[in-house]
Amino acid sequence: MSMKGTYRGEDDGVASGADCMRALRTMPPTTFSNADAYFTEKLGAEFVFGQRPDADLDELNALFATVGFPQRDPVRLKRALVNSHLIVWVVATDKNKSRATHVGQVIGFARVTSDKVFNGTIWDVVVSPEWQGAGIGRGMVERLVDKMLEEGINNVSLYAEPAVVKLYNDCGFEIDPGGTTGMAFRVKSRRRK
Repeated sequence: MSMKGTYRGEDDGVASGADCMRALRTMPPTTFSNADAYFTEKLGAEFVFGQRPDADLDELNALFATVGFPQRDPVRLKRALVNSHLIVWVVATDKNKSRATHVGQVIGFARVTSDKVFNGTIWDVVVSPEWQGAGIGRGMVERLVDKMLEEGINNVSLYAEPAVVKLYNDCGFEIDPGGTTGMAFRVKSRRRK
């Protein structure tokens, strides 16, 4: 229980003093590494935010598969999207120069879950291998972080594959900030006796 007049975070789900300080800090405005015009004019891709009732979940699953993510059951995937706080899709426009990419094709995707007050977690950052290295992944992460900061969500986290840790470091993420260690529960298969 909090002492009167002292905010410690226990009453609202902030896990530690370090989380409290991150959640309450004032953040500087986000500077994007590439403006939207770079993506629309040079790459022929645009950021589309929010739910997309017309989204092809088979196409999204195929995009996941291109980077080694597991295929997801379409019913559960749709539920995950509906329950996401923020979603960004990167969609090819008629200005894209790739012969293998059609107009409207999803070439990047990421989403956020959040308590909508203190904490947000970025998930499922994926960019089609053909489009990797063009700044799309970083562009999605920067824009999602910016939207969370605009909403006052200042404690932003994510899980990263070892190959992309540098990308997230370059976006301002730290490994184990303040000595905090991220952990994930895994269900172990039960052994029969």
